[in-house]
Amino acid sequence: MFHTPISDDLFCILINTNATKGVVSERVEILLQPQMLFKIELNQDTFNSSYEDQEDRVFQVVGRLIFLPTFSMKITRIKLEFTGELCIRQELNRVRKLFYQHHWIFHGQAEGTQTFEKGRLYSYPFHLPIPGDIPESVDVDNARIHYQFRATAEAPLYLPNFKTSRDIVIRRHMGPTLSLQFNTKSQGIWQDALSYDISIPTSDYSVGSKIPIRFKLEKLTQQANINFIGFSLRERTMYRIPNSSGDGQAGTTVSEHRRWVKTEVSFFNQVTTQGMVELNIPKSPKKIHYDCITENVEVKHTLHIRLDFKYGRRTGNVLVVFPIIVKQALMNQLLITDAITEMLPCYDPSDLPPLYGTPTLHGGESPPSYEPRSTSIES
Repeated sequence: MFHTPISDDLFCILINTNATKGVVSERVEILLQPQMLFKIELNQDTFNSSYEDQEDRVFQVVGRLIFLPTFSMKITRIKLEFTGELCIRQELNRVRKLFYQHHWIFHGQAEGTQTFEKGRLYSYPFHLPIPGDIPESVDVDNARIHYQFRATAEAPLYLPNFKTSRDIVIRRHMGPTLSLQFNTKSQGIWQDALSYDISIPTSDYSVGSKIPIRFKLEKLTQQANINFIGFSLRERTMYRIPNSSGDGQAGTTVSEHRRWVKTEVSFFNQVTTQGMVELNIPKSPKKIHYDCITENVEVKHTLHIRLDFKYGRRTGNVLVVFPIIVKQALMNQLLITDAITEMLPCYDPSDLPPLYGTPTLHGGESPPSYEPRSTSIES
């Protein structure tokens, strides 16, 4: 079966039916109505800022609501609403908090019922400045902060209404000032027998990337040797659930959830004194969430490293914890692009190069049990 357009509304369908005594062709013409168009269009649906400039920034949301009827109809009111809402699941209950709301009435305040003509495009532009300090979008296991436009064209009684919606996303990242406060290096001496130096290159990582962990050891006695290095990524989610009886911190219930996202281990031979291992950050949002800091939901990550030593017949270990930031891959690309843009100088169009030819612990807690994993190590 295939469709051949005849006009805007008319299509011809050619049906070939295989029969026992030959092929029977039937030509059937069916009148089809174009699809109803009721849609929210936005110039931009994702907005980015840092925690450092959120108070000075304003997100300018510009768009329009369009309505294209497929037949003449009567509409009593056309309205558009924007909401920012927090939803937290607590056992069998759900706690909702509406912290931002704005609405428009494009038709229906004084006009009354109006007939909208078939095939005519109706367009309603809108502009909404949103404060830059509103909470960022969050989607974790038991909570969500969600921003959405919802439009409704209300028909007279006993007739169905027309509805449509469109989401926007608010993303926030750590600026250079805040990220520099995180420690990325740890040094010390274990039992006067061995000195260690453990480091990671940065505290910022995106989902799906790798965290390189470098270590360097110096034996203060020949009897001390490294046994294995274990490394784990831990996620901590803090929920501050609003109570209906109060406002502010006094009116919240605090709940905390922790989980190990990834755990790996590498064993070494006795002569190893330096090397590098890598921890792979998962890509799936079901396995890991992005860092965020809001009034009601916080997500943070820590990298836990355990060096296990042998000293004669004795064994011991050193635990190191680095706070890290896990963000979306797209966010890292935006940050790199912004940084390059700021670094590039302004060029004079007349000063162009010549043309060339074609070139030829959490404190006190230990990570879970590790499973062996073979890793290439420098000696």
